[in-house]
Amino acid sequence: MKKLDLANGRFASKLALQLSISSAGKVSVIKVMGNRSDPVNLMRFVGAVGLINNMLNPGQDEKTNLDFLTSLNLMRGDDDPSIGQPVASFNRGGAFACVSMPSEQSTSVGCVVAPRS
Repeated sequence: MKKLDLANGRFASKLALQLSISSAGKVSVIKVMGNRSDPVNLMRFVGAVGLINNMLNPGQDEKTNLDFLTSLNLMRGDDDPSIGQPVASFNRGGAFACVSMPSEQSTSVGCVVAPRS
């Protein structure tokens, strides 16, 4: 981390959130976009997805949240055979679909979340 100058907070954040609002004024889709080009950006992305999961599932314990994040396979690298393929998982809060691209194409990662109404 120090060699990459990330320990001192010197990195460009590549995290983005986008909310779609229905005609009824409710959040219908949450998009989280990030990057796995460095450990800090990947951690921020995974943390943002975890926060969304916590908001959609109030009262959920930390282990359940971590297990759900693990099921989304957000930390996968190029050696994972499913890289580039979407991973979907559902819980009482909503439907999550996430994808990590192979590095030779892009280090982008993203999730689309459809909250339950």
